Amino acid sequence: LMSAACCVVAYAGRDAAMRLFNIEPALQADARVLMLIIALSISARLIFSPVTGALEAFQRFDAINHAYIAALAVRAAGSIALLLAGYGLVSLGLLVLVVQTAEDVWNFFSLKRVFPEFRISPALVRREAFGGMLSYGKHSSVMAAANLVSIQSPATVLGYLRGPSD
Repeated sequence: LMSAACCVVAYAGRDAAMRLFNIEPALQADARVLMLIIALSISARLIFSPVTGALEAFQRFDAINHAYIAALAVRAAGSIALLLAGYGLVSLGLLVLVVQTAEDVWNFFSLKRVFPEFRISPALVRREAFGGMLSYGKHSSVMAAANLVSIQSPATVLGYLRGPSD
């Protein structure tokens, strides 16, 4: 649900973001596409974060780090290749989305290997478990949002004040 909401907000807020960040008309088409790519990226992370969390619970940091290091290497090499070939931000955004999704899928299969009994099914969803997750997650969600704001605020404020071309 949060993933779907993220995509809806990004899609609905694209025009407002163009005005808020004073995106030049020539860059607006790419900026709109990038907003959707970012929303899809966040959505994928929201969907797969319980998988990574389960691997962490099993203390299988080796599996998580294998996927992370491979994704980092592919993203770095792919970014260099795309930039050298003359591609722009949309291509880089798609690369990040694809590599991140591949990393998440790798973690999913690592979890299946670590915990073969792991099953995903709508029949296994319980209202009580959902309530417990919401209760537990409300604190970590606030911390994660605060961390994201603290990390992204300087670049966002500079982008707002200076404009996207800077």
